[in-house]
Amino acid sequence: MTKKQSLILGLIFFLAPLVYGQSKGFEYYEVLKAGNSKSTNGSCIIKIENNADSYIDYYVVLTPINKYSNLFVTDKTKTNFTVKSSDSKGNFEFDYIIYAKKEKPIPSIKKNR
Repeated sequence: MTKKQSLILGLIFFLAPLVYGQSKGFEYYEVLKAGNSKSTNGSCIIKIENNADSYIDYYVVLTPINKYSNLFVTDKTKTNFTVKSSDSKGNFEFDYIIYAKKEKPIPSIKKNR
């Protein structure tokens, strides 16, 4: 499977609940950041440069590159998160996409009486 195919599959599985109406009324998702990174000694910190006040929460999709790595996210904050592998001493390379969960304001409707 190519890198592009892996990213597309990750996107499809992540967005499927939204397409089928399981999201709440005025919440929506936006790609906050996407990229590639490498770990050293089994972990890697990814910084989020965007304005943390502009979103409610975020979700991360990880895709290992070149070899299988049991990747997972730890220490998730509004400004960064850490990616680790179950092989704590191994180095690994991965792609990531960060989706921000945002909320649109509810429009007010005024009736003339």
